Amino acid sequence: ETLFELAKDLNRLQTTGEVLRRIGATVFETLPTASHFSVCVLAADGAFEPHFGMLRGGEELAAAEIKVSRSMLGSMAARHMAVLYRPGESPGALGASMVLQNVASAMAVPLHGARGPLGVILVDNRSSEAPFCEADLNLMIVLASSAASALERARFEAEIQRMFNGFVEASVTAIESRDPATSGHSRRVADYTLALALAANRSRSPLL
Repeated sequence: ETLFELAKDLNRLQTTGEVLRRIGATVFETLPTASHFSVCVLAADGAFEPHFGMLRGGEELAAAEIKVSRSMLGSMAARHMAVLYRPGESPGALGASMVLQNVASAMAVPLHGARGPLGVILVDNRSSEAPFCEADLNLMIVLASSAASALERARFEAEIQRMFNGFVEASVTAIESRDPATSGHSRRVADYTLALALAANRSRSPLL
């Protein structure tokens, strides 16, 4: 039921930030022992870089505040599949890095879009009494599939918006360069229009 509600919401969300916040809320809702949720994106050099983080309760973390296990990310990338860490069941290097961060269990699940890998979802649990299990990992894999589609769509829409803005800027520059006397006219009209719209929004007078 939770995944169904998530899918409905993701279909109406348009920005990457909105998508990530909704996914984080779902993770905490479906995994009662989850303490940290973060997303790393795939950089141009092929490395995973922290992008978004959230704590249970809704507090968001800046990219610089997000602590991720590089060994866990490396293990996931090498195996090309989701990774579940639990004490005593993971390789020495992986387990050691988790112990240093006081992590009782954790999951790393790749985000695969139609045009290739996007990044990875990481969830950790600081409660040793209820570590993540295979069922939790399977749930995260299903969630990651919906998340990847929504993130890819949000990125695509952002790219279209940037292209459109670039086209408008280029068109205005080309038109105004023909006559120095009217140069800047379009931008001034836009500035005045924006100022009028803001003033009308602030006004409490009835519209005529």
